[in-house]
Formats: sequence, structure tokens, C-alpha cells
Amino acid sequence: MDKAKRVNWVVHMHNCTMPKVLDAVFEQASVDISERQKLNDLPDGIDFVIDDRRARDLEFEVRRVSTCQGCEDPAVVERVKFSCAVKSGLISVTMSGKEMKITRQWNDETVNCDYYLDRKPVALWQISKATLTDILFW
Repeated sequence: MDKAKRVNWVVHMHNCTMPKVLDAVFEQASVDISERQKLNDLPDGIDFVIDDRRARDLEFEVRRVSTCQGCEDPAVVERVKFSCAVKSGLISVTMSGKEMKITRQWNDETVNCDYYLDRKPVALWQISKATLTDILFW
């Protein structure tokens, strides 16, 4: 068998399981938040927090917080929660009173995972943009 034609479909299919999709969305969100913080135009007292509960609850939450001087705890200004339901094969995204659904499907042609946001095919960065724009750019 030609080496160039070998495909490790087992690893790729493993990366298409719902917990791994949640991990991929988390990693994209983390990178995007870091990039937003580098822009240095955030008002004083505004920051972003990622509460990672993937290991325990298969979920994470992104928050824009107000870190007022002298306050013990930052006040949450806006939040987006990503929650994985393995049995139903989706990740629910809850934000500002609306909900979106992230799903995935194995693609034999590309030997990869295709992502969908509310049934529309998307890339990971598009999931992040659709779910985090209101937190990062208000």
C-alpha cells in the first residue's frame, strides 16, 4: 500500500465524537478570546473568563465580566454556555435568551468530521464567531 494513501481513520473518527467536538470548540473559543485580548482596546475593568467544566460536566462557559476596582468577585456582563449531550449528538449553546445547536457528521470522502450550526455546515471559526461575537464585540 502506498504510504501517501494511508489514512488513520480511527483517530479522525475518534475526534468526531461529541466530547472531542466540544474540545475543538473550546480550543477555538480560547484562541479567539486570547486574540481579542491582544487587541488592547478593551475598556478598563472588562475581561473574559472561560469556566472549563468539560472533565466533570461536558460543558464550558465563556463570560465577559466587569472587574470593578475593589470588588471581590467580577460581575458577569454577558455569558455563553456550551453544553454537550452525547446521547442526542449535539452541543447546546445558550446565550442572551437564544439557543443554537452544534452537531457533527462523519465524512467518508474527507475522512474527517463535518460541523453544523443549526443544521448549516460550518468551520470551527464560524461556530466561534456566531456564538461569541456579542461577548467579544458589544
